[in-house]
Amino acid sequence: DNIEEGRSLVVSRMPSCYCPDPDITPLGYEKIAEGWQCAKGYIGHAVKRCEGEFSCSPKPYLTGCALLVPCTPIAVDTCALDI
Repeated sequence: DNIEEGRSLVVSRMPSCYCPDPDITPLGYEKIAEGWQCAKGYIGHAVKRCEGEFSCSPKPYLTGCALLVPCTPIAVDTCALDI
């Protein structure tokens, strides 16, 4: 028992926590055999996390993917540049 004053906590093994998949797949993510990835048209690295990881009911969420959008065209002032 770890009840002696001044004695360090002795941990024989770390607790094993389970983080379920989200109930609804958010836009921009897709489930694959290895876990999660960004869906087509999205870029980044999909990561599953759990809010309240050490509580009785952790809330899973996905992060890391962003919508891939084209670059905005460069605005060129043709009067300032002799084009």
